[in-house]
Amino acid sequence: MNSSALCKFANGSDEPLAAILTDRENEILLSLSQGRANKEIAAEMNISVPTVRTHLRHIYGKLAVRSRTEAIIKYFNETRPAGLPRLRVVTHKAVPV
Repeated sequence: MNSSALCKFANGSDEPLAAILTDRENEILLSLSQGRANKEIAAEMNISVPTVRTHLRHIYGKLAVRSRTEAIIKYFNETRPAGLPRLRVVTHKAVPV
């Protein structure tokens, strides 16, 4: 993980990603980015599923996101190697014609 990456904190300030999230939250976010479900993360880290959910709520709040997909995208965008394109959330909405 690139510890010098910057991420928008929920209060709008720029902080190094490593300073925003705890070590455990970084572990959980990495597991999320690898496609693991809450139950798998809990078993892997020897914690309960409700504890995983609590960590996720803290991650969402700190990163100012509302879903695991947004958290993963923000994590990737802030830690991606140079040269890789940024990811973005695309929503499909009905648009009046």
